[in-house]
Amino acid sequence: MLAGTYNGTHVALYVDGILTQVHPASGKLSSNFINITIGSLNDISNTSFNDTLDEISIFNRSLTGTEITNIYERGILHLNLSVETCNDSTCSSPNFTNIPNDTTNQSFNLSSNQFFEYLFNFSTDNTNYSPELYNVTVGYYNKSSSDYVALTFANYFTNGINFGSVAPNTIGNNATNNSLFTITVSPDSTSTVSVCTNSSNLTSGGNTIAAGNFSYNVSIDQATLNTTELRGNFTNYTDILTSGIDGLVANSVTYWKFKLDVPDGQISGAYNGNAYFEGTNTGSC
Repeated sequence: MLAGTYNGTHVALYVDGILTQVHPASGKLSSNFINITIGSLNDISNTSFNDTLDEISIFNRSLTGTEITNIYERGILHLNLSVETCNDSTCSSPNFTNIPNDTTNQSFNLSSNQFFEYLFNFSTDNTNYSPELYNVTVGYYNKSSSDYVALTFANYFTNGINFGSVAPNTIGNNATNNSLFTITVSPDSTSTVSVCTNSSNLTSGGNTIAAGNFSYNVSIDQATLNTTELRGNFTNYTDILTSGIDGLVANSVTYWKFKLDVPDGQISGAYNGNAYFEGTNTGSC
């Protein structure tokens, strides 16, 4: 790199950031509107510079020696950053991602693992100069999510589950009314869905029927409710149906049908219970 300066008293020449020539000079720069020619003398023929010039700059003030050296170092010194995440503390299987823009306050899109490792590679085009790294600060933030879910619940299921007269020590009694319930997931839902179920306020003649005596079939196909036993105990918040597993996905309908197991010793009579549904993001029950 060649750099020349004039500070009003001296002209100086720098080669690769090092001062090599200084000569006294005075007076103002020419103001007679003569064209500036870089690489030759503008008024003498056959004086062209037979080489290649790159990144030519003209400043409106005289640079200091330190400023010229810093400009030279920015061109010859290289500091490349790579990062990776690992599932073990030794990072025994390196898989670094190069960060092409080596500026501060970098944001990385990396795999979610317990350990984080970074690597700086130092290189130089002039062995008289070396890159320098003074400090590194690594931080993190919790990424916000705009996922949402919209559920539509059947509006005819507001009076609870009703069972008529049933006999003791019987399993799988069908409800006499309000036994079918549906949930529709909105087509524009972008979050995985969980449905939580809760059973309470049970009443019976002998007070031996509890929440665990209720059960249900669930399916995305209403016809299978009567042909397939997919029964689960109906206790407080035990049923979590997740998108992709039980078919509870965007623009889908899921069906429930409820049954009652009557324990031995329970007197005959009519039994009523209430079931509650809640749609949440996965794992929020």
